[in-house]
Amino acid sequence: MTDAQEATGGEDALALREMSATLWRWKLEPWPEIAETARSAGPIMQDRLVANRLWESLPASEQAAVHWAMTSGHELAGLTEARLDYEREGVSIRRLADHLRHVADLCDGWKHGKRAKDARYAEEIGRSLAALPDGWRGEAVRRIMTGEDVPSTLADATRGINILRNVYGIDTGKP
Repeated sequence: MTDAQEATGGEDALALREMSATLWRWKLEPWPEIAETARSAGPIMQDRLVANRLWESLPASEQAAVHWAMTSGHELAGLTEARLDYEREGVSIRRLADHLRHVADLCDGWKHGKRAKDARYAEEIGRSLAALPDGWRGEAVRRIMTGEDVPSTLADATRGINILRNVYGIDTGKP
């Protein structure tokens, strides 16, 4: 990163953190300001990541998270103050504020925070689930949804597929 890009990254990070702070104060600020901040958050995050030459190096799940934030912000901006469900929209606003802070960290050159680690783990889980045959993938997701541990569930599925193949001669189609 050049000195000019580094300076821009710092300025971008500051602007993104200010947007995050505005969203965190969502119950105290006028709703039109919150709605506008929410609406512009996703496009600004993507623009700043592209401008700082970070977008292409992000995992697909991180890019999807920015796009998801874009759609969440759009939906929030379409609400009137009278239609707010404070519990539901509060979760969305906090998630958007957290994501703005994460993108600010990326623009500042910080790539090792909890969210980055979570994104790498999510990519790994996604690859592991994709490697399972359809029926096994569905059963693994069902077990995870009922509270079973993700790594154990995936390991059990892989082991089970191998046992079926090696002991019983049943080919499930993958691993």
